[in-house]
Amino acid sequence: MSDNPIERHIPGTIYEIIACFGSGCLVFMLGALAVLDPAFVKRAAKFVLALDFPEQVGLMIVAVTLAYVYGQLSSTLSAPFVADPVGKIVKCLGKRASPDFRTGFESAVNAYGLSEKLPQDKRNNKWTLMFYLQAKAPEIGADIMKRYAREKLARINAFNMMVLTLLTLASLLCGHLQIGQRFGVTEILKVANPWWLVLYLALCATYSYEYYKRKCWNNDLLLKVLPVAGIAPAPDRDAKK
Repeated sequence: MSDNPIERHIPGTIYEIIACFGSGCLVFMLGALAVLDPAFVKRAAKFVLALDFPEQVGLMIVAVTLAYVYGQLSSTLSAPFVADPVGKIVKCLGKRASPDFRTGFESAVNAYGLSEKLPQDKRNNKWTLMFYLQAKAPEIGADIMKRYAREKLARINAFNMMVLTLLTLASLLCGHLQIGQRFGVTEILKVANPWWLVLYLALCATYSYEYYKRKCWNNDLLLKVLPVAGIAPAPDRDAKK
């Protein structure tokens, strides 16, 4: 593992940019493309370009902050809105789904002597194994963490597509009910093309499936890597001498 602090922080920094800032920018841009009137977007662009440089910088800081805050929220909310439903679907599928998705880690935690200070209900925990691996074999542990970051990014992307699906659906309903005309916002908002709804639904399903597959791969890989990472399991204290 590199001793250079910059190199050590590059993966985490890239993840923050992609998962948080990039996530917010993606949703804002695609959402604007689907529901904002092009003429309004042009007027807004001209307004921004006409501002003084300090005002443009201030506006950019606000936009970046909003994008990052949304990215943080999407990271948090993707657990109940994506991970939990996917887990329930896998449970309903039974044997037709990969058993790696619901892998148990308690036996591995016990085998490596990590369960002594953990309460009984916390021993089936892959995070204990992931940080243990990172402490004992840093380079391999860092690779496992990067793979988990990709898994979480797939989950976040699925949530983003879900948000865009709901936004597009709301636009279609508002157009059908003529809400925009009632509130005088037809010069700002437009009725989204139904094909946007189809696209976002398809992408939501695709990213959800990617999350499912990546979690299966990562769970399986973690248990396979531990024995070959040069880490010996803890001795069996109950074994007879």
